[in-house]
Formats: sequence, structure tokens, C-alpha cells
Amino acid sequence: MTTAQLLYGRGTRTLELADSSDVTVIQPRALPPVPDAAREIERALSDPIGSPPLHTIARGRSDAMLLVCDLTRDVPDDVIVPRLLDELNAAGIPDRRIALMVAGGAHRRITSFEAKQRFGANVLDRVELLHHDASDRQSHVYVGTTSDGTPVRIDRRVAESDLVLATGCIIPHTIAGYGGGRKLIVPGVASAETIRRNHRPTNVAHPSVGFCRTHGNVIHEELMEAARMARLDFIVNVIWSPNGDLVQAVAGDMEKAWEAGVQVADSMYSVPLDRAFDLLVTSGGGAPADVNLYQAFRGLQVGVPAARSGGVIVLVAECTEGVGSAPLYEWLRDADRPEDVVARRDRGNFDIHGEHIACYLCSYVFPRYTVILVSSLPASQVEEMMMVPAPTVAAAVEQAVERLGSEVPSILVNPYGAKAVPRLERMEP
Repeated sequence: MTTAQLLYGRGTRTLELADSSDVTVIQPRALPPVPDAAREIERALSDPIGSPPLHTIARGRSDAMLLVCDLTRDVPDDVIVPRLLDELNAAGIPDRRIALMVAGGAHRRITSFEAKQRFGANVLDRVELLHHDASDRQSHVYVGTTSDGTPVRIDRRVAESDLVLATGCIIPHTIAGYGGGRKLIVPGVASAETIRRNHRPTNVAHPSVGFCRTHGNVIHEELMEAARMARLDFIVNVIWSPNGDLVQAVAGDMEKAWEAGVQVADSMYSVPLDRAFDLLVTSGGGAPADVNLYQAFRGLQVGVPAARSGGVIVLVAECTEGVGSAPLYEWLRDADRPEDVVARRDRGNFDIHGEHIACYLCSYVFPRYTVILVSSLPASQVEEMMMVPAPTVAAAVEQAVERLGSEVPSILVNPYGAKAVPRLERMEP
């Protein structure tokens, strides 16, 4: 008997398959954690990759802007930011000439309480905290157009800063390949129009786009191009293991340091495979990754390239907070078939608040796969969204095998969601 525990909310759901089954269970590889986060940050700053030390770059600059992530990214800014401020001070830039901007893209603004938790009272007493607003058209300036035709407009305060730094974390990302680095510019401090253009449905559905994929990834390549236009001078990024431990920090050049960090992350998260499978059974990643369907779909997206066209995908995600996006639910609910969503998109109503996921599902997933969902959502709501509800993992697998019509289908099991990224060896990295 093959047994796997799929992450589900704050617990697990058990999958049991007979030994006669053709089953592959994947798992990520965790590197050892660093013993002390502060020392690791100091080490990275003292040994920058592809760049002179920060205090050398900062010397002679009149001011500095430090871009930081919002709460959707786990970055130890309470450790990193004070050290960056000290380096800038040593180079001759006083605190009064340094600003901290939350580069949250189109996400909500963080609260004062959240900011204090994230950065610490000492940091907030030293420098001004700014919040980027992607929807404020007047606060952005044009810095160039990418080779793919996207006009890049970024926050005026960033464009006018003499030195731009960014912190971040390098973990698998659903469309950009990996987070961190260049993403602090777009979507971080970009206008809604620039973000929408980069995240457009034809880009999201491009075969080169996906978790842990950077080579030929049209979204990643455009993000890098935009960050060059915006002059991202220096980064400090951390790499987390799938277990949530800090394993390394990288600092230095926006491209070279980030790419070095990606190599470390890829050695943990990417799982090579030599074939596609009839049936994919995947977790939404457990809490908080499966708190709602909007977030949990990443567990589905991560495995889609490893499922054969015409196969079945079983997504196991608790979704205690429901769908998590009104546009996502409404676009799927209001359609009788996937083509209706694609037609609605083509009429020009597309946005990035959940509609983009509905478009991805209806243009790429639903026409190729049957999706069975094991969750706490009402069965009727699941059916409204063009998926098949199942009360248990066992029932979902039974339905899947019946639909496939194969006595021994090949089955890929991913208990970890986006924490383990199946990669077909025939695909470019």
C-alpha cells in the first residue's frame, strides 16, 4: 500500500493506493538551515555577488529608496533593514534622506500595526514609511517600453531616488518562476496598467511560464527588463527551504545575486520527472496557502505541466475562507462553459483581481483536464465553477480512475503543493 499525507489546512488528508498502482510521490529537498539569521545577512552584505559593497555604491549619492515586500512575502526585514540603514549612514546618507516603501504592487496597503511588526519600532522611528498605490495614475512616471511592448510606469518617488535598493525572498512563483529581485519593481512599484499588461492572459498561458521556470519565461524576462529601466541598484534576498527555514541570503547585483539565489532555491523545490501522468493528485499547500481557493490554485498550477492532456487533476485544499476572490467566483459562476469566460476576456473586461485566474483555468486547464476538488466549499458552489466536488480524497481518486477508464492509470502525488515543483526533463529550465 502506498500512503501519502497531503497538506490540508492545518492538518493532512490521507491518500492510500494499492501497491499494484503506478504511483509516483514527490517531495522537495530541504537544505540545512543557517544557525543565525543576522550573521547570514551580515555575511551576504560583506560578500556581495556581482557588485561592490553597498557602502561603496552609496558613497556620493544624495538619497536612497529601500523597497520592501508586503505581508504576502516572508522577509526578515526587522533583521535586514537596520543593517542596510547603517551601511547607508556609513556611506554618508543620513536617515532623513532615506525612505522605506512597501512595494505591494496591486495588493492592499499594510496597516500601522503590521508595519511595526514587520520592520520594528526602531526602523519606523528612523526613516519615513511610504506606501505604493498602483491605482494612482498621477503618482507614476514613464521609464521606458519593454521589447514586448509594455510601457513601464513606476512610482515617481522611486524613479526620482538617487539610489534604489530592495529586499525580498526567492521562492517559487506561479508565473514569474521565482519571486524576489526584479519583482520589487514590477509589480512592486508599478502602475496598475503596467502590471495588467505584464500579467495578461496570453503571457500567463505561455508554455514557458510557470513555477521555477525562468529560461524563455516571457513574464520573467519582461520583469528583468523593467527593473533595468528603473535602476534597481542593489538587492538583499533570502532563500527559504520548503520547511520554512532560512538556508541562505544573497546580496549584490540585481541580476547576478538573484540568479545565484535561484540556483539554491531550485536545488530544493524542483523535482525532475521523465514523463507526464494520467492523474495528478495535488495539495493546495496547507494553511495558509489553502486558506481560500484563490491561493490554493497554485497547488494545481504547479502540477499542470506534469499531467497529460485529457487527464484528471485532483486538488485537495481546505478553503476555510471560501473562494477568496469575488471576480474569480463570479466569472466562473456566470459562465456555462470555459469558452464563455474566454469570450468575456476578449471583450476587454479583464483585470488582475481574480479574473486572470478564471481566464487561465478556462483557456488552459478546463479544456484539457477534468478538475476534482476536495475542500470545505459547498458542492453546489464547486459545480458552479465548472469543477467536480468530492467529499474525500479516496472518493476523488475513485471518480478520477472511473473517468480515465484505465485499470492502472499513472498517478503523480504531490502532498506539498507549490513547495514541490514537478519538472519534466524534456522542458527547458
